[in-house]
Amino acid sequence: MTPRAFAAHSSGPSSAFANGGTLERGERIAVVLLAPGGVLSEEGAEDFLFRLLMDPYRFPASWLPIWLRELGARWMARRQTGALQEALQAVGGTSPEARIVAEQAKALQNAVGRQAGSDLTARVYVASRYADPQAEATLERVMADGCDRVVLVPVTPVRLSAVTDACLAWWQAVCEERGVRPPTVVVPSVAHTDGFARALGERVGEALKRFPRAIRPSVHLLFAAHPASRVDAPDGSPESSPLGELARRVLSDRNETRRVHWAYAPSWGLRRALSPNPGDALQLALDEGASGVVVVPLGYSSDTVETAYELDIRLRQTASESSIGQFEIAAGINCHALYIDALASSVLDSVGWKRVPLAIAS
Repeated sequence: MTPRAFAAHSSGPSSAFANGGTLERGERIAVVLLAPGGVLSEEGAEDFLFRLLMDPYRFPASWLPIWLRELGARWMARRQTGALQEALQAVGGTSPEARIVAEQAKALQNAVGRQAGSDLTARVYVASRYADPQAEATLERVMADGCDRVVLVPVTPVRLSAVTDACLAWWQAVCEERGVRPPTVVVPSVAHTDGFARALGERVGEALKRFPRAIRPSVHLLFAAHPASRVDAPDGSPESSPLGELARRVLSDRNETRRVHWAYAPSWGLRRALSPNPGDALQLALDEGASGVVVVPLGYSSDTVETAYELDIRLRQTASESSIGQFEIAAGINCHALYIDALASSVLDSVGWKRVPLAIAS
């Protein structure tokens, strides 16, 4: 399906699309990780940006004629290609997201196997919204492998209308275009699980341990929320979005009382800086006498170009030019065991499969 066709006809994911029912023994399931996708090479930067800019969920513009929207998206993509290529060069030539999501798929397949036991055959695939592997190729693999049921797993830890719904609607549109409708269930967000919240809390703790003990009490936290969460924020602020609830749970679980700042992480696309932005939040921490700052990317299940370049390189440079004593960024969730196990449990719960009790090391 072309970006133009999707933008012209998409009306959102249908609740009737999820029709998976309960899994029977002996069935083969396909677990599909739905990810925005990362740019695989500098040559693919322009196409990635075009697909992103054409997405009616990320950049709604239903009032524009489709031909004009496509023209504008191509123009903006060409203008931003050089900047994205520069970012890719700085982080190794490719987006870390593509590699990490593939690693998550392998880890999830192993975790599902451990928790399900030998009576269930499951295979994990990746379908990217803006890059390869795209949904069309993944769907063909799923059908060729003879899978009886599909479990869709959006990789965003909370439901974000502009990301989660976009990935689900794209998969649904591709299935309809191909004339196939395998029994399907959708795994809800994993942010409500103890596993994900604990994994994020551990990443925060790891970052704080990089500071000398003497200055840790005066280190501030800066939550850099996924910019797509602004659509779901009642008052437009990061803390009022679903990601704010996740951050507050992490702070509560860790009994954190330190000063917290909020910002929207930078993003590609329109390149419009959302307020509050990380640079302003960093300055506020400095003005309040912070001895150091830990930036916590919020709303990402893996490292991305945005977190690796915009936060860990560009924002770090800004911090080094100020009088902030020490700047650290919390590592991405990536393949954290608590996250992967929480995903596996959610997959099996979604199809009504009784999990095998996991052995606990003494």
